[in-house]
Amino acid sequence: YQTYVNEKLTDSVAQLREQLLVMIAMGDYFDNAKYGIAHTRWALESDVPFLLSNSKDRLLPHIREIPVFIVGNGPSLDGLLDVLKEHGDKALIISCGTALQALHKNGIKPDFHTEIETNRSTFDWITRIDDEEYLKAITLLSCNGMHPDAAMLFGRTLLAFKQGEASTVSISELNKDQPFTLLNFAYPTVTNFAADFFTAAGFNQIYLFGTDMGFVSDSYHHSKSSGYYDGRGKELYRYSDNHEMSLVIPGNFKPWVKTKYEFKISKTVLEQVFAQPGLDVYNLSDGAKIVGAQALDKELILLSSTSELKSIALHSFVNDCFSSELNRSVLETFDTRYSTTSLIEELGVLSQLLDSDLTSKSDVETLVGEQREFIVSSYLRKKSLGFYYL
Repeated sequence: YQTYVNEKLTDSVAQLREQLLVMIAMGDYFDNAKYGIAHTRWALESDVPFLLSNSKDRLLPHIREIPVFIVGNGPSLDGLLDVLKEHGDKALIISCGTALQALHKNGIKPDFHTEIETNRSTFDWITRIDDEEYLKAITLLSCNGMHPDAAMLFGRTLLAFKQGEASTVSISELNKDQPFTLLNFAYPTVTNFAADFFTAAGFNQIYLFGTDMGFVSDSYHHSKSSGYYDGRGKELYRYSDNHEMSLVIPGNFKPWVKTKYEFKISKTVLEQVFAQPGLDVYNLSDGAKIVGAQALDKELILLSSTSELKSIALHSFVNDCFSSELNRSVLETFDTRYSTTSLIEELGVLSQLLDSDLTSKSDVETLVGEQREFIVSSYLRKKSLGFYYL
């Protein structure tokens, strides 16, 4: 509630409302926590390598200078495919989410594919690419909650721990001297994950392709080579009817573009990542202006790297920055700390709380307070996963 009219205060309140909408939509919930923890256990048990906390020190300076092409599925990707084909042998190509279908359709094989979803919908999207040989030639980069079925589609899987997830917090609590990298800005979109992943790993030359974070047209919202369109470039469903696309923000090449709440937050988080010193970021996408990323016309791209350097960088990144050697010890400590017996005991107490009769408003308020105390006490006991699930 604003007690008086003030331009800056009005803008701040408007931004707060936008962010609250996204935060509520992004908030963790029981199913996500349960499956995230289960999938993290699978990764540890399967000896999937995780990104190490000292990965930057493991890459030589000339390796960190290798260009990284982060490829989103924005509509401007269609006009940049020729650049990827021309320069892809001299840069690491990273596909993000549904961009993989567009790349496959145009004969481009990324070096890495990134995903962040915990649920199995990722598997359903990826298997629309009916090309097992293509997928097996790609390395999947994801966070610790990645669904095992999706991970098994690729030739190799490498993971990093994403902050803010119950699965990450429950494990990071075990050891304050964390041997793994914890990604702080890997939300809300897979493009954010990719940007945070590679900058955290130590790479400092980032190029953005199809990371539009906005729309020039309501009907042209993703690459027309991707699964949002049929073979003739027509929408499979009216995207604008299902997404609020009325926000107007400054454009990268145009004065303004339209966007939706999630993309506006995504842009803001990208700007936090790109504010780090020592980064050179170039945005070739015809979408939202991203502060910290210099607008670059595709005709002006100039790379000094070579295919030989790229090959060396790939080998160094995969073999030096990740490890599964600590997986078993982490899992043993995890199972020692979080007892299933204690979890069942705690849930029994919660069940008794919920059985109480509610006859007045004060009864409800008391019950809410008791539930909160229960959650806090579960955390302080440090004997079960109750706090992290709930």
